[in-house]
Amino acid sequence: DQFLSRVSLAAEDISNFYDAKKSSFVTEESVVLEYVVLANDDFRDQVSVTEEALRAAYETEVEQSANESERRARHILIANGEGALDKITNLKAQIVKGEDFAELATRHSDDIASKDTGGDLGFAPKGTFAPEFEQILDKLAINSVSEPVKTQYGYHLIELLEIRARPVEPFDVRAPRLREDLIERETDRLLSNN
Repeated sequence: DQFLSRVSLAAEDISNFYDAKKSSFVTEESVVLEYVVLANDDFRDQVSVTEEALRAAYETEVEQSANESERRARHILIANGEGALDKITNLKAQIVKGEDFAELATRHSDDIASKDTGGDLGFAPKGTFAPEFEQILDKLAINSVSEPVKTQYGYHLIELLEIRARPVEPFDVRAPRLREDLIERETDRLLSNN
């Protein structure tokens, strides 16, 4: 109190001091936040899958797979570049003359993943390949060879070899993974309701 009575400050001095040190008078905004983290694992103990539910889910998969097919095809790919269309057109002419598709694929295809197997792509469900490739594959008869097909990868000749129903694993093999799928779906549902 004795010291304060001897000091006098003008309003202008206080204002100048404040303006010069303004940033030191700012307090960062803070928020108190409370939250709860919920994860699927928190609900797993609330979920049980009965044998009946498991068998019903398996039967649904069997029904769905009966409506789905896989196709086995092979192809020759000539990658984009100068003369690619001429090269693939020449290979198509050789096939028409009776040359073996697989041998030509082994010798000429730019698809390193399939060339050693004569261009065989194995069995694949619809939607596996580029859309342009799929469109032509859907129209091919078994053992027929397409005209050249252009995709982002280059030019293809496609031969459809087989069509089969999509195979389904036996119940005993599929059941453990199917049980996990059902538990996951149910825990997702419980989580979204909380």
